[in-house]
Amino acid sequence: MFGREPQPLMERKQLKIQLSKPNEYWDVIRRSRLLFQQVATANAQHKNSLAKLRFDTNRSDPQYEIGDLVLIKVLDKSSKLEEQFEGPYRITEQKGPATFVVKLEDPEEDDNPNFTKQV
Repeated sequence: MFGREPQPLMERKQLKIQLSKPNEYWDVIRRSRLLFQQVATANAQHKNSLAKLRFDTNRSDPQYEIGDLVLIKVLDKSSKLEEQFEGPYRITEQKGPATFVVKLEDPEEDDNPNFTKQV
């Protein structure tokens, strides 16, 4: 360009494979495929760990105890204008690591104020 040869950004190395036997190409292909597979697996694991790290930076890990007041997310909304959470409920019992038995704060409103829901 303009009287001189363009310089390549990266020099290309010429890969020369010399095979001593006619059937040796299969071993070279198998080793190359295994190497590519290992690099792809390592790359996927690295990207997965980076994604988890990005997710966990702003993720809060709430810890609830018996007696805490909580709001429960409404899962069966029919309209986007309806409330997203209902409550307040008081935690009365813990069934699992993220499953609690909650009780309405105002039991006069409901016939069955106790139910189990994941908080």
